[in-house]
Amino acid sequence: SESEAMHKQALAIRERLAQSNPQAYEPDLAMSYNNLASLYYQIQRFAESEAMLQQTLAIRKRLAQSKPQIYETQLMESYYWLGRTMLLEEKYREAQEPFGKSLHLARKQIQAGTETSRYLENLYYLSFISANEKDYASAYTYNEELLPLMNAMYKEDTEGWMADYSGQLVGQSFYANLLGKFIEGEQYSLEAIKVDSTQHIAYTNLAATLLFQGKVEDAENLYRQYKAEFKESFLDDFSEYERLNVIPEERKKDVERIKAMLKE
Repeated sequence: SESEAMHKQALAIRERLAQSNPQAYEPDLAMSYNNLASLYYQIQRFAESEAMLQQTLAIRKRLAQSKPQIYETQLMESYYWLGRTMLLEEKYREAQEPFGKSLHLARKQIQAGTETSRYLENLYYLSFISANEKDYASAYTYNEELLPLMNAMYKEDTEGWMADYSGQLVGQSFYANLLGKFIEGEQYSLEAIKVDSTQHIAYTNLAATLLFQGKVEDAENLYRQYKAEFKESFLDDFSEYERLNVIPEERKKDVERIKAMLKE
């Protein structure tokens, strides 16, 4: 509460200064809005954090137009944190726009030879949001760009990145299956198992992609092996495959037989 009071006093001063001389004081005013946004984020007052970030962005967008080399990094950060804040408010669809704009600026930095972690993080959150919105094609596309970055991090720090990289591969194998890309689904499943064979969830996608490719015996063995652990997940996945009409016609009888086995 004392920190908030000090930030508000600083903000009031900078608002007055920026009114009389915006060119000199608007960068500082944006920083004051950003400081309050950060405070509200940390104490989980997310609606207020979002409001302060919107004020920050209004200024930084103008500044970046005139001096992109100075202010685009700050603009990228503001968009990123707005997306993060919206996620915590469960505004998943709305969060896509700020993450997308932050990604655009992060790509520009990468192309200019400036490394930024926001490139990877924006791709991660955009793939997550797309999957949450059942936009599997977009989730798959974001992951295609993300996974090589995660692979590089995994090679540098295998233990630290194993869970994240394996989890993202599992997600990609599921998206591939949902899009009818069964060969790719198998490849991503096998890579996830190679990275971390203890994460049995990867076998659920592998079972589906084998089944849809006509490798029925191998698929059925996996469904039986992991039935106790993933019965409901298997059935839920079949429902989604059916909704999207990706199950090959010649495999539909096999699917019904396996579903019956899972329900026994």
